[in-house]
Amino acid sequence: MRQKIKKKKDQASIYFEALKGVPRTTPICEHYKNCGGCDLQDFTYEDQVKTKLAVFKEMATTSFVKRAFKDVEITSLASPRQSRYRQKMDFVCAFNKSGLRGKSFDDVVELDDCHLVENESFSIYKEALEEARKAELEFYNFVSHKGYLRYITIRRTRTGQQLLSFLTSNIEHEDKIESIAKKFLDAGKIDSFVWQMTGGKSDSSFGSPYKIWGKDLLEEKMLEYRFKLTTNTFFQANQEVAENAYNQIREHAKKFKPETILDLYSGTCTIGISLSGVANKIIAVENFLPNRDMAFKNFELNNVKNIEYIDRDVAEFMDDCSVDPDFAVCNPPRAGVDERPLRALMKLKPKGISYLSCNPKTLLDDLAIMTRDYTIESATVLDMFPHTKHFETLVQLRRKDV
Repeated sequence: MRQKIKKKKDQASIYFEALKGVPRTTPICEHYKNCGGCDLQDFTYEDQVKTKLAVFKEMATTSFVKRAFKDVEITSLASPRQSRYRQKMDFVCAFNKSGLRGKSFDDVVELDDCHLVENESFSIYKEALEEARKAELEFYNFVSHKGYLRYITIRRTRTGQQLLSFLTSNIEHEDKIESIAKKFLDAGKIDSFVWQMTGGKSDSSFGSPYKIWGKDLLEEKMLEYRFKLTTNTFFQANQEVAENAYNQIREHAKKFKPETILDLYSGTCTIGISLSGVANKIIAVENFLPNRDMAFKNFELNNVKNIEYIDRDVAEFMDDCSVDPDFAVCNPPRAGVDERPLRALMKLKPKGISYLSCNPKTLLDDLAIMTRDYTIESATVLDMFPHTKHFETLVQLRRKDV
């Protein structure tokens, strides 16, 4: 059985205590008190980073994991951009309003600005919202499950390419959607318009692409590589922090001079591609079809030929894995690495592992197993999301007998 982390308090309680006595400052956004997009904006950025570091350190102080961190200096990485850092944002259209969620499910805060996204992107969103209202596109009601327009999504790459997307509940009003798409494209304000559709009742900004006007894909840069992406392609929201993290992973991998790298939960293979010059072969494992398709486009774009992409669930793959990796990368979803594949990974005994986590609790659960055979070389709290309580953590491990 997986060893459960003993914790005295949950993460919310730790945050509450860590922020006691920290002086407040004036929020930069007029909507801060009502909008749920940010929750730390009334603290200086320096104090935000210090608090996130303190929260992770507190969470790591458990009977087993504490010993593993005993001689490790846990550090933090601040974001070069404290505002306007998000590459992508989903704005909900619900209950006759559009913006970000407020303090409750049916509370939508209409915005005059959003300091999380670039000015150009927010302007596109506001213009698109105005056009949707002019066209009398009915906003969705997530309680009665009636209505049409559910989300407006914007995405802007560092190359300056802009995407606009509408998510609707059905494929009616095609003439109106096409008119809006062409208006933005003809004015040169966007490079791609994606019309998505979902008939599901859950509150999700993801749908199935129905029609695309303009470019099928945008292009983004990360390290010395280029990546294709569209509306729902997973890509780290904060490019500068992600690039730093990927470079740390690459430098850690180089120490072991790997012949073979195992990349679990590889997504569109951004990390795998960034490691393609480090090893002779990379085995990437991912079972979400859109990610696989985008990964192959990125292999071709970057002339990468040493990655074998396995379209399979990680747990199933690890059950009968015959790979003998020198190094492994884990970048799992919030649930962490399932116990079964994690124990299978431990049996493969890679010399080094990089674990990039978006959930400190499940990271610590997994480390309770991993640190029986591995030493933590470094741990970095990555501030991917300034002004919010969210952060990511990169832990670099070395097998104890190496």
